[in-house]
Amino acid sequence: MAYSIESFHQVARDYTLGFDEMFDQLFSIMENRVSLPNFPPYNIVKISDDLYQIQIALAGMCEDDITVEVLEQKLIVKKKSEKTAISTNVLKEKTIHRGIATRNFEKMWTLAEDMIVQGASFVNGMLDIDIARIVPEHKKPRTIEVSSSPKEDQDQS
Repeated sequence: MAYSIESFHQVARDYTLGFDEMFDQLFSIMENRVSLPNFPPYNIVKISDDLYQIQIALAGMCEDDITVEVLEQKLIVKKKSEKTAISTNVLKEKTIHRGIATRNFEKMWTLAEDMIVQGASFVNGMLDIDIARIVPEHKKPRTIEVSSSPKEDQDQS
């Protein structure tokens, strides 16, 4: 059975509380999405329940060519300069075939409030960004004591 975005949106609103902003953002992305560029290629790996890694293939680039930043719960990775490890004028003049892309790019992921970027490493043309879910104490499961007397009786004592 196929569901439309609208029917999912209604079900999500009927069975959740306090997620309005998240659902609005999600449905806005789904309704307004355009064909997103697929450069550079990347993987998102779930290492454990609370650890993730984004792996981005950046052949021909070095760590000085890219920036990784978190701004308002958005992880942004972009090429910061025109010059890359393989795009100097000398190499351009002597290159017979250019198959390694050196174009500008910007990739962005929206992070949940409890997701923290722990660090990034760049080795052999691969950028690895480590992300962890940090669950605050007030969001961890807790047991609620059930009383046999009404709340009003408890307040009066």
